[in-house]
Amino acid sequence: GGTHYQWSTGDTTETIIVAPNISSTYSVTVYDIPECYDTASATVIVMPLPNISLTNDTAICYNDTVVLTVSGGSSYLWNTGTTDTLLVVTDTTTTQFIVTVTDINNCSDTASVEVIVYDLPQVDAGNDQNICDGNSTYLTATGAEYYQWSTGQTDETILVSPENTTSYFVTGTDI
Repeated sequence: GGTHYQWSTGDTTETIIVAPNISSTYSVTVYDIPECYDTASATVIVMPLPNISLTNDTAICYNDTVVLTVSGGSSYLWNTGTTDTLLVVTDTTTTQFIVTVTDINNCSDTASVEVIVYDLPQVDAGNDQNICDGNSTYLTATGAEYYQWSTGQTDETILVSPENTTSYFVTGTDI
C-alpha cells in the first residue's frame, strides 16, 4: 500500500520472510510520499513442536517381533506408511524407522528408532552316535554362548547314558 517500506528488521522490501525461534512482533512503516506514512505490526506466534515419546532403539533376534510405540501428537506417519501409534516390526535386517508426529497446532517434528537384528546362532549338537547297551557318551554343543539341553542340563558338554535309542535336543542362545 505504499512506495517505500521500513521494517523493524531493517528490511526495505514490501514482503519479508521471518523465521523466529520465539514469538515476535514485526512492525513496518509504509511511506506513500515522504510526509505521508502509516505504521502497522504483525505478531508471529511460535508454537512448540510436539513432545514426541518413542520406543528406544531396540535389538531383536532374526525374525522376532517388536512393537514400536509413539505418542505426543494428534497424528502420526511412519516411513512405512503406517499412521498408527503402534508399529509391529518383524524384521530380518537392522532397520531405522522414522515417524513424523503432528500436533493439534499442525506443528510437526520427526523422531527415529533403530531396530537392530541379530543373526541366530548356528547351534550344532554334534554327530549321531552309536553306543552299546549300558555305556555312556558325551554330547557337545557348539555355535552359541549358552545351551539348554532337552535333559535340562545347561553345560556345553553333557554325559548321557540312555537305556534305548534316544534323541537329545539343544537350544543355543547368544549374549
